[in-house]
Amino acid sequence: MMNPLLFIPFAILAIEDDDDRAFMERLYIEYKGLMYGVALSYLRNSEDAQDAVNDAIIRLIDKISELREKDRSVLRPYIVSTMKRTALNVIKKKKNVRERVRNADIEELEAYADQKAQVDAAVIMNSTSAALRKAVEQLTDREKTVLRLRYFEEWSDAEIAQWLGLSESSIRVYLVRARRHMYEILKWQGFEDEG
Repeated sequence: MMNPLLFIPFAILAIEDDDDRAFMERLYIEYKGLMYGVALSYLRNSEDAQDAVNDAIIRLIDKISELREKDRSVLRPYIVSTMKRTALNVIKKKKNVRERVRNADIEELEAYADQKAQVDAAVIMNSTSAALRKAVEQLTDREKTVLRLRYFEEWSDAEIAQWLGLSESSIRVYLVRARRHMYEILKWQGFEDEG
């Protein structure tokens, strides 16, 4: 399996402002090893650690203007602190999922499986840069909106459904279709995951 740290996260590539995108690319390249090491020290699992790094990147993107103003001696501890908080949030989420699964009926187990599929799709999205960017451009506006709200804004299916005036099941259908559409586009472009 290819090392996802070798790729610039999709969230960075999706930044519209060229200067902000270049700044975040440099920041990621410089601190990715540190971020991954901090995440791994808390999570003890490389997949969870990579997920946490991607989540932390999204948090840092929201603070670009602050990051630009920070002195180098302050920037490193700030990034470490952000990574620690993000890793602890992943642990908390995993604990909540485990508790729900332990007490779940069959419907809840199916919902958990759907969430896992969505997380898997997000990992794929974050670990493949240029091909995904091209693929996203080919999606319908509705597919782009649903993917952005779900994976980058971290909205729940219920929140997306309410905002778009659709049912939660419709949102799940859009997510499945969008992932399938992305897969077909990537397959057509000759991209295949070597994992």
